[in-house]
Amino acid sequence: MPRNGSGIYTLPALNPVIPFTTITTNWANNTMDDIAAALTGSIASNGTTAITANLQMNGFRHTGVGPATVYNQYARADQVQENGFSTLTSVTSISDANLTQYRGNLVFGQPNGGRPFIAGQMISFTPNVTNSGAVATTLRINGTDVKIIKSATGDALVAGSITGGNPIVLVFDGSDWRLVGGVGTESEIIAALGYTPLKNTTDTFTGTLSMAGAATLIAQLVQVERVLAGRVDYLSTGFAGSGAVNIDMEGRQVLGTTMTGNITMTLSNATNDGTVVRLYFTDTNTGVVTWPVEVVWPDLGTPPVLSAGVLNLAEVTFTVFGAFVLGAWNVY
Repeated sequence: MPRNGSGIYTLPALNPVIPFTTITTNWANNTMDDIAAALTGSIASNGTTAITANLQMNGFRHTGVGPATVYNQYARADQVQENGFSTLTSVTSISDANLTQYRGNLVFGQPNGGRPFIAGQMISFTPNVTNSGAVATTLRINGTDVKIIKSATGDALVAGSITGGNPIVLVFDGSDWRLVGGVGTESEIIAALGYTPLKNTTDTFTGTLSMAGAATLIAQLVQVERVLAGRVDYLSTGFAGSGAVNIDMEGRQVLGTTMTGNITMTLSNATNDGTVVRLYFTDTNTGVVTWPVEVVWPDLGTPPVLSAGVLNLAEVTFTVFGAFVLGAWNVY
C-alpha cells in the first residue's frame, strides 16, 4: 500500500500472518512487492535517490551541510551572511602609469560558476593598491574574465578613485563594472557640489566668501563683517578740503589726502558692535580737527589735539563697544 498523507507505510492485505499457517506464494509476492515499492519511494542515504516532488520538512532543518561549490546547490547560511558568493578572494593587482588591473577569485569560478554575469549583479573586494587611472582600471576574475571598472555614471575612473586597503562594491551593468559610491570623477564632484572646490595651494577664490554668525570662541575665525564693516582704510595726510565730515562706520570709505582747513567730524551707523575705523594722519596738516562728540577717550580724558605742527599723530581709531564708541590714538 502507498504511504498515507503523513508518510506512514502500512502492510498490504493478508498481513500480519497467522501463526502455524502455510505461507502462500500470493501472500509473499504481494507483500514483498509492496515493501519494495515503499523502499523505492524512500530517500537513500548514499545520495542516489532523485527526488521527484517537493520535500516537506515540517519545520525541521538540514544540518551538518557542506558549503555550496556550484551555483545550483543550496547556500549554507554562513556563505550568505559573509557574502561568500560575491566577495573576491586572493586579491592581487598589476599596475603601471597607464593601467591598474585588479585580480581575484569568486567561489564558483569560470567566472561565475559557468554562467555569465548578469546586469545588477554585485561583488565586493578590498583592493591592495590605489588605482593609477591614467588610461583604464580593470578587473580580472578567476583568471579569465577581464572587464573595465567605471564610475557610477559610466565615466573612466580618475587616479585615486579606488584606494588600497579600503573595501569597494561593484555592480555589473551588462558589459562593465560600475563603482558604487567612491571618490568619483572631478566633473562628478563639481556637479554634485555646484561649485569648483579649492584643491591646490595655488588655487584662488573667484568670488566673495560669505559667512554667517559671529565668532564665539577664540579659535574661531572672526566674522568678516566685524573686521571690515565701517573701516576707513587710510588718510595719508588728513581730509581733503574743510568743513563738516561724516565718518560712516559701515561705509568702508577712503577719505582725502590733504586737510586744507578746519574739520568738524561726526559719526554715523555706529551700531555694529566690534566695528573699527582707522584714520591715518601726518604732521603736515594745516587745519584743526574737532572730533565726534560721542567718542569716549581713554580714562574719560580729552581727545588729541590735531593741528599743523602741534602733534605728530599717526593713527586714530574709533571702536564700537556696545552703546559706546571708544577713541584711541598712537604716536609714531
